[in-house]
Amino acid sequence: MNKSQILITTFLVAVMVSIVTTQNSIATENTDNKETSSDEYKLVWSDEFDKDASPDPNNWTYENGFVRNEELQWYQPENARCENGMLIIEGRRERRQNPRYKPDSNNWRTNREYAEYTPLHDEDKRYRLS
Repeated sequence: MNKSQILITTFLVAVMVSIVTTQNSIATENTDNKETSSDEYKLVWSDEFDKDASPDPNNWTYENGFVRNEELQWYQPENARCENGMLIIEGRRERRQNPRYKPDSNNWRTNREYAEYTPLHDEDKRYRLS
C-alpha cells in the first residue's frame, strides 16, 4: 500500500469511527430518556438531494484551493454532486495546477505549483459542518 492509499484509508477509518461513536452516543441518550416523544423534536433544516446535479447553491457553499494547515489537497466544488437522492463527495488523486502559484512566494498557499489531491469541503450556509 503506498502513502496516498494509507492516507485515504486512515481518513475513511477516522470518519467511520466518528459516525459510529456519534450513533452510539445518540442511542445511549435515547435509551436513558424513554419518555421522549417525537412531538418534542422540531426539524429545523434538511436537504433531500433530490435532483441529479450539484448541491443546491442556496444551501451549500465550498472552500476552494489550498485552505488550511498546509494540507496537500486542493479543495474544489467539482468533487460534489447529488445522485439518486444521495450527496456524493469524492476525494481524488489528481494533479491540479495552482492558479495562485508564485514561484518566489513564502506563503504555502501560493508557493506550490501543483496539488496532488482534490477533496471537497462542503459548508452549509446556515450551519458549519466542520
